Amino acid sequence: MRLHELSSGPAEVLSTASVTTFVGHPLRVNLILDGSPWFLEMSFEDDPSVEGMDARTSIVDGGVQISCTNFDDLSGRGSATPVLLGEVGSRLLFLHFRVFRYGSSVDRTVHYTVYRVEKAAVDWTPASG
Repeated sequence: MRLHELSSGPAEVLSTASVTTFVGHPLRVNLILDGSPWFLEMSFEDDPSVEGMDARTSIVDGGVQISCTNFDDLSGRGSATPVLLGEVGSRLLFLHFRVFRYGSSVDRTVHYTVYRVEKAAVDWTPASG
């Protein structure tokens, strides 16, 4: 039994937190989706050769990895709208996040929410191609 349930509109909140990375290590969120393990991993790096900031998403076996480069602003950087991570059966997974860096620390403070929503509730159709 879950102690509480969170939702926003048609979306179920699967995981939400405000967390600070540990000594520069990636942040990893482990979930069980439809009986199978799944993860979201966010890593952070500084690269002066990259202008501005950059986020690269990779679908890997069992989850999603997001590499965030130059997410070093005190006012925060992240998603303006929920980002589609993938499909699990008839539902979609989304992520909304904001990253803050305080001073010269290698650590980032991340506010994130992972959502699950029925495809029909958001008029989702797959991209062709």
